[in-house]
Amino acid sequence: MMGAKMKGFFFVGIVFFVSLTACKKENNGSDSGGISHIFFNPVKGSTGIPVFISGIRFDSIPGGNTVFFNGIKATIFQSSDTLIGAYVPVGVSTGRIRVTVNGASVTSASDFVILDGTWTKMADLPLPFPTNPRALGIGFAIGNTGYIGFGTDSRTDFDDLYAYDPSTNTWSQKASLGLAMEGPAGFVINNKAYIGFGYSKQVSDVTNDFYEYDPPTNTWTRRADFPGTARTYPVGISIGNLGYVGLGQSKDGNFLIDVWQYDPTTDTWLRKADFPGTAPPVYPFGFSLNDSTGYAGGPLLQTGDIQTVLWQYSSRSDQWKQKRDFPGDGSLFANSLVIQGNAYVMGGGVENWLYDPVADNWVQKAFFDSRSGGSTFAIGVNGYYGCGSGLDGLFNHDLWQFTP
Repeated sequence: MMGAKMKGFFFVGIVFFVSLTACKKENNGSDSGGISHIFFNPVKGSTGIPVFISGIRFDSIPGGNTVFFNGIKATIFQSSDTLIGAYVPVGVSTGRIRVTVNGASVTSASDFVILDGTWTKMADLPLPFPTNPRALGIGFAIGNTGYIGFGTDSRTDFDDLYAYDPSTNTWSQKASLGLAMEGPAGFVINNKAYIGFGYSKQVSDVTNDFYEYDPPTNTWTRRADFPGTARTYPVGISIGNLGYVGLGQSKDGNFLIDVWQYDPTTDTWLRKADFPGTAPPVYPFGFSLNDSTGYAGGPLLQTGDIQTVLWQYSSRSDQWKQKRDFPGDGSLFANSLVIQGNAYVMGGGVENWLYDPVADNWVQKAFFDSRSGGSTFAIGVNGYYGCGSGLDGLFNHDLWQFTP
């Protein structure tokens, strides 16, 4: 969810996350054969995510080191005298990390904890061009079909839409809108998708255009333009038979607090209560769990330590209520999805958190990698995360299935 002006912020967010993982470490282990105590971060996660192990006297050539997670050998993707980056291997369970360098080994004093949830790689999203994956697009589901489209490869914006059939693990291309957008937002009401906003290189501007997509006819219809300030990265959710769009960033770089209600039966917009708090969240996320309440939140970057807030909105009273802050480290360009009434906020780093509205509490779950700016949807008992950018700054076109 990002416009051209904000690509710098996107990669700054990625760099910030790398710095955070490198600096916030868990103390573990003891000296052995000249290798120092080892520290690692994150201290919990799922198979496939990157873990950074710090110490001294490592081999600066990756092949000179060996890393095991609870006895299973890991793939090392970077190394220096003081830092090793390794991916958590498939099939591992909770246990210690062991590093071996030139025959000498050291084992961590505490476990790397494997979190609940399973991620399975599915069929890649088709590429619109031979080498052009994407980030900052949109994802949604209607019935038993998932959709991903729009976004950017940092050079080109896309106007396309692809449908995913989980029963066959296949993609099919659908009608293109004709307007390329990065950082759009939208929602689904009565089996139709409503999508707009974002930045378009095609017109070199932020747009307030708004469209309806009808799957049975595979057609796009322009609806009433959004009457507020044109923006990128807004939150878009549906509550009952009404849609809500708010927050985001204006063309001049200001983060916004206004919230608007859309009624598809009358094709009209109505301004509602502004998002509260001391400052608007940047690159926000949102979700709805029933026909009367929605949630929106995101990081507040003006504070010394990043605080990621969450607020609950009542469509009946048009009032906001602050809820417990998101506890994770990474939330820049995070995504959300709802699986059978349970909300998950994932990406923005290597984390995935389940929100419990009854207890107003967060529980960390497994995530498959480091990823930001992806697209998500849920079908039945599974959630899906596709595309986005990793720690390497490269965009992707993969799709992963999450089973809680």
